[in-house]
Amino acid sequence: MSKPIVTGLMAYGMSGRIFHAPFLTTNPGFTFKAVVERHEKSRQKIPGCDEL
Repeated sequence: MSKPIVTGLMAYGMSGRIFHAPFLTTNPGFTFKAVVERHEKSRQKIPGCDEL
């Protein structure tokens, strides 16, 4: 099997929280590494991710 794709999200709004992050954290084909969010007050901690 090939190496997982290292992935990050460019925002963590409703779609990121409900659809994208759960998919990336449960799919063995991806390593969910980071979230980038432009508003500091909107930043959320996700287990196993770096906050940029």
